[in-house]
Amino acid sequence: MGISGEAIIVAARLADAPLFKEAIRNSRASLGLIVSAFVYESAIRHGRDPGGYSQILVDTKKVSVPAWMKLFDSPLPSSADAA
Repeated sequence: MGISGEAIIVAARLADAPLFKEAIRNSRASLGLIVSAFVYESAIRHGRDPGGYSQILVDTKKVSVPAWMKLFDSPLPSSADAA
């Protein structure tokens, strides 16, 4: 049957958000991250580097929730770079 529940449904809708997909498509980003308002408020906003996130409204398939997204334009350093 698989895993189900509101958190799984919201995560799928966030990943499928048209604004998020459009932002990635229209950028040179190598990585895009989209998180729920709960994750942003509890884990990102008070973290080391909360900058660069944009708040959007995800309104798709009976879900209308605020979310935060960030596009990463340059590659992250690899472990080989630290050596």
